[in-house]
Amino acid sequence: MKRLFIIGNGFDRAHNLPTQYIDYRKFLKNSPENDRFCMQMENTYGIWEDDEYWWSDFETNLGEGSNFEIEFEAMANSAVDDMVTDEGEPMDDIEETLRYHFEPYYYFMNKLNDTVLAWVESIDITKIKPIFQKLKNKENYFFTFNYTSVLEDVYDIPWDRICHIHGSGQEGRVIMGHGNLNSIEKHRKEGEEKSKKLDKNGAEISNGIYEFYLASFKDTKRIIEWNEIEIGKYQGVEEVHVFGHSLGKVDMPYYQEIKKRISNKANWYFYTYNETEQSVLNKIEVLKVKDKYIHILPSEQFCAL
Repeated sequence: MKRLFIIGNGFDRAHNLPTQYIDYRKFLKNSPENDRFCMQMENTYGIWEDDEYWWSDFETNLGEGSNFEIEFEAMANSAVDDMVTDEGEPMDDIEETLRYHFEPYYYFMNKLNDTVLAWVESIDITKIKPIFQKLKNKENYFFTFNYTSVLEDVYDIPWDRICHIHGSGQEGRVIMGHGNLNSIEKHRKEGEEKSKKLDKNGAEISNGIYEFYLASFKDTKRIIEWNEIEIGKYQGVEEVHVFGHSLGKVDMPYYQEIKKRISNKANWYFYTYNETEQSVLNKIEVLKVKDKYIHILPSEQFCAL
């Protein structure tokens, strides 16, 4: 039987690896070259040092920087007010000056994936032992959200049966980010509208906020296109087993694409840890899988595969 395993961070955590978002923060704070990045990010989002709640849903929160928007606009308007001629008149054509002044407030976010890659490369998996022995069936395929090479190096899964949808340390590239396209589009449109009204300074402010959100955006549509060949291998899959993944809204486009490729009578098995059945059903409602093909099981049963 052709099976597809969709693997999330819970899989790495089951092997006691430090791969939670809060572990990423600890890495940043403990590495001199990345501590400043962490400090800038927490200051930008208005995060207290011990705010584990914010870090627990890190990627979602990246796209909801209301604190940044308020402070950025206040700083920007103050900067505009200060840009006057010797006679006290507003200066014309100061967009380039504004852009130079604003960039430090958002440009640092372009380093996000570089710091994530450095973190992943620091995680030692050499002492990890396989705990799910039956994953090694030659007909299995793996779609993983994880950046580590546990599947390859611990379970000896052939690389051509694994899709690291967000990259991996082994590949030397990773993708982390939010899926809040609404924030990006909102400020992009505001910038265009202000520009049409010849409000050049206002347009530059909106563009600055747009650039900030764009720097940490996870473009699922483009990522799916990049992985077209890998996802195409799932034709004829009769079982999908989802383990250790939060089923976040930002990742649902991947599930929808997978559903298009597999058998329309495929059974879906969702292994949950401390989550109600209704919660899972709510998250996967967008997939429109018929009830008779949905199976929600406790995570312990994944070990029995």
